[in-house]
Amino acid sequence: MAKEKTNTGSRLLHKDAKKKGMSDKSKRTGEFDFMSTMMSGKSGLGETFGLIEATRKGISYTNYKKILEKYFFLSDWAKMLHINERTLQRYKQNKKKLDIRQSEKFLGVIIVLKEGINVFGDKEKFISWLNTLNLALGNTKPKDLLDTNFGINLVKDELKRIEYGIFA
Repeated sequence: MAKEKTNTGSRLLHKDAKKKGMSDKSKRTGEFDFMSTMMSGKSGLGETFGLIEATRKGISYTNYKKILEKYFFLSDWAKMLHINERTLQRYKQNKKKLDIRQSEKFLGVIIVLKEGINVFGDKEKFISWLNTLNLALGNTKPKDLLDTNFGINLVKDELKRIEYGIFA
């Protein structure tokens, strides 16, 4: 009887984990797998609470390595996260978690990447846009604004304008 209760509890945990965007590995470790949720295209309150949880716990190396060099150079990430490039390399080597501030900034940039790829319909076109001077953003490259929350919001607002065909 006790075995049956444990299995049922385990199945319920598995169902809850799937609902919260947790992979099989992350449900064992209790870590929110923000990558599968973030890049799935789904959004909503569940995603927001998952992002808050991930930020508070700190983004683990296994999660940030999936993105780290896929979109930007290590030096770009170091600038955005306000840490020295060598420190970021040590984080990689030691598989260290990002702290709460770095995690929040990292997730903010991931949200911009997700929205931008959705708006442009293509990763390469979006990355090209990020690296091009933009008159609507003060003749600045959008990528250069991703180091502050205000800059992240400006880029997200500009992506919304592009999405709805409102050009400055």
